[in-house]
Amino acid sequence: MSILYKYLIVVTSSHIYIYSSKNWNTPTMIENTERTVNIIVQCEKIFLVSDGLTITTFTYEGRKLINLNPPGQVMALLDERKIDLANDTLVVRDRADNKVLHFFDPTTGKAQGDGNLKHEHDIVELTVNQCGPLNERNVAFRDHIGAVYVAMVKTFGVSQRLVKIGSLVEQLVFNDVTNMLCGISEGKIVVWPLPNIAFSDRNLLQKSLIQKTIGIMGKFPQLANFAGNTIVIRKSDGCLVPTGILPFYGTLITMASSSKWDQAIRLCRSIGNDTLWATLASLAVIHKNMASMEIAYAALEDDEKVSMINEIKDKTDKDVRQALQVVLTGKLADADTILERNGQGFRAMMLNIQMFKWKRALVLAGKDKDWIEVVMGYREKYLKNCGQKETDPQFLKMMSEVEIDWVHIRETIAAEKAKGTY
Repeated sequence: MSILYKYLIVVTSSHIYIYSSKNWNTPTMIENTERTVNIIVQCEKIFLVSDGLTITTFTYEGRKLINLNPPGQVMALLDERKIDLANDTLVVRDRADNKVLHFFDPTTGKAQGDGNLKHEHDIVELTVNQCGPLNERNVAFRDHIGAVYVAMVKTFGVSQRLVKIGSLVEQLVFNDVTNMLCGISEGKIVVWPLPNIAFSDRNLLQKSLIQKTIGIMGKFPQLANFAGNTIVIRKSDGCLVPTGILPFYGTLITMASSSKWDQAIRLCRSIGNDTLWATLASLAVIHKNMASMEIAYAALEDDEKVSMINEIKDKTDKDVRQALQVVLTGKLADADTILERNGQGFRAMMLNIQMFKWKRALVLAGKDKDWIEVVMGYREKYLKNCGQKETDPQFLKMMSEVEIDWVHIRETIAAEKAKGTY
């Protein structure tokens, strides 16, 4: 038996009954005489049943969608921790190779997203988020050493598909109305309001983490459900213990998804909680809302990010703005590529100088003596401020070939600014 999303699914030895909250008296009935069902997984629009070998998906109207035999050994059985369902994605761990996840379209049975995902360790538990379209579909999983990862089902050309978000976690479950992720770690409930921010800014991932001590729950407590702001834990004796988190995080996520940024900012100001501000900053980064991003980072006293946002606002070139936004998330290599690809080689070189990526800056300088002089000048100043001498053979060779003149370096930079390339 399972009850979620306003539907109750009851399985007997001969039938599957689907009860709707709109009418409990007359359930939809499906014949089920072929096998014993021991797994029921529901999502908003569809559900699945399985005997551990074959997976069948249905609509809540009782229409059968697919009958799927997951890859792997014929006699290896699935359980509820190795399978999960969203409206557009069915995730199953391989029955032979415990390191592989398979993604399917639950309405057609075809492969979904970017195909299989192979991890370096055995995967012991998985859960998939329920909200948003396919491009926001993420699967969170835990491996046998307790590390938690979030993976994109479909990357749409993004280079990174998998990111680690935590460790020493025992259970995982996504929220039913937002993409918040909950786990149990060392006697505490941990909630990631926006786990996918790990792809953009790991600092915000840590700052927005919610932790709540749950007291003595006995051995092997299980996360039964995470609905709204309520988390239900099942103790080893079967007793259900509800606990809650502050409602502001879910409200904030809902406001941002509806573009109600002014209301979201007012909420954060009235509560005055750094974790809530970090959640707002994460939402602003994901939705690329620069004004809210600046306010949230200022509240978190992150002066460097605020300064960078102001610099982005001053730029009129869309490629430069895009590159600086990427820098804001810490992905220097991607920003470097964007600038170089769009004829902004000098700006890319100066960006690498600012980040102390000296060898990459020298590569971007190429054979242009003026640009090489700029790199060598800043390199010399950097070493002098650090109280060190040059030891790198490549730069020692350049020092013998280039005469550093700071008047000329400033003229070179001014000329590039005049051309609009810096």
